[in-house]
Amino acid sequence: AECGYQRGMTNLGEYYLWGRGTEKNVDKAIYWLNKSGSPRAIYRLSEIYLEEEGYIDKDKGLGYLRQSADKGYSRSMFRYAKLIADSEPETARGQLEKAASKGNRDAIAELEKHGWPVPEIARKKRSS
Repeated sequence: AECGYQRGMTNLGEYYLWGRGTEKNVDKAIYWLNKSGSPRAIYRLSEIYLEEEGYIDKDKGLGYLRQSADKGYSRSMFRYAKLIADSEPETARGQLEKAASKGNRDAIAELEKHGWPVPEIARKKRSS
């Protein structure tokens, strides 16, 4: 992480976030996740601002979630879709379709639950 390896920065941020192998330190987690900037790191930042006591800021959390989804992280696409389903149903459906086409099983299940078509590429990924 200290040498600039993006995955290392993301992993270290997660370790601080969860207290894995070290004391939990959300501030250090935020530092390393921001420094990484990977889609997964940005997703973890969204989790902090949506769930972590003392850090909750829904607007900031949604902003990070949208940013991670825009970078193609399927977990973010799925979660973002779930959070905006009532206010922006078409955008939510589009996010679910994109996540499903990447093979995200939660997104596929959500599309099926609503009776919406599952992208063909997702069906192929699921059967392989």
